[in-house]
Amino acid sequence: MMLLFAAINLFMDGYWTLGCGVYSLAVSVKMNVLLFAPGLLFLLVWEFGLIRTIPKLSLCAAIQLLLGLPFLLDNPVGYLSRAFDLGRQFMFKWTVNWRFLPEWLFLNRYFHLLLLAAHLLILLLFAFRRWKR
Repeated sequence: MMLLFAAINLFMDGYWTLGCGVYSLAVSVKMNVLLFAPGLLFLLVWEFGLIRTIPKLSLCAAIQLLLGLPFLLDNPVGYLSRAFDLGRQFMFKWTVNWRFLPEWLFLNRYFHLLLLAAHLLILLLFAFRRWKR
């Protein structure tokens, strides 16, 4: 998380390109830093426009590719399928926020899809109603 905070400080000081590089390093250390990506994308597009945002996103992608290159060269399918395993099943015994639900509902695939759809919908509504008036 220290890398994420360093990236945020760089963004606030106007060092956007360097901040994107440090942000990408933060993502390579801790995947939950990706949760900040929608907000960062919005800020980049707001600050630079779509065309000038592309090089900054390309830097993030290049850093991820460079750091993952040894694994991609050795076993690309295994690396990509395990690094971004979006089909994994979360275990009920580890949940804190959803403990009030019965286990059968928590483990239900449709419940997961409903949560994802609700999250994306709220992000879109917030983006169009609050961020960009």
